[in-house]
Amino acid sequence: MCRKIIIFNIISYTQILKENENYIHTLKLERDHFSLLSFYVVLFIFIAVWPIQAQQNLNSKDASNFLDEHLGKENLPVFNGVRFYDLLQSNNKDFRYFERYKPFKATIVYNNKSYHNILTRYDLLKDHLIVYTEGKISFFQVQLANERINAFQLDSLDFVRLDLSTKYTKEKNAFYEMAYTGDYINLFAAWSKAENLKTNTQNPYYTFKVSQEYYFQKKEEYFKINNRTDVIELFPEFKSEIKAFYKAYSNIDKKDPKQFMRKLALYLDQTLKN
Repeated sequence: MCRKIIIFNIISYTQILKENENYIHTLKLERDHFSLLSFYVVLFIFIAVWPIQAQQNLNSKDASNFLDEHLGKENLPVFNGVRFYDLLQSNNKDFRYFERYKPFKATIVYNNKSYHNILTRYDLLKDHLIVYTEGKISFFQVQLANERINAFQLDSLDFVRLDLSTKYTKEKNAFYEMAYTGDYINLFAAWSKAENLKTNTQNPYYTFKVSQEYYFQKKEEYFKINNRTDVIELFPEFKSEIKAFYKAYSNIDKKDPKQFMRKLALYLDQTLKN
């Protein structure tokens, strides 16, 4: 009887040793697998990070676009503002925004840093920039704080933030288009829209009327230009030339005021050179 018990214990102990050996072998395999996995993780991180490091030799716009593509633009600091909701019922042909309903792919200088290809509308009703995410993570509209915007570009049109409240206390515009940049004078255009509610239909809706105001910058001062008299007061030495210019281009002044003002700015700038 004792002999049977001893034999049984030896067999049981042998089985336990084999099971332990199998368990230890499994642990070794798992350890080796983990080491191999760690190696590939490190390799993946290196492959992912190295191209970004290589981008440092490229210009900032290319590097910015690369990060935007992989991280999503909604993570950029430029999307820092209040949520925007357009509560005015209108249509795609008559709207509150600058030039078109479809957003521009804008460049925005925000807190002195440039952000490229940002979907943007310029709200002329309230003089704000509205930026949109492209939907990688979520879709929302943000109204940016005007005081943090230094400048922005819509297609080939450049806008800057100016504070003209000390000279023109009633001016509501923060942003002005750089319509002409010269050696002696610069021309700025202020865009705005006013809403009008149409109630003579079953579904009331809003229409919008656009308007522009123009400013000459002479040295460090800004002068609002409403008519020919304002120009003559600013350049009295060219009174006869200014009158002749207005007479020659009166048709353009009526059809396309911006083109007329740009021509006038160019003419005055060249005249001042002589």
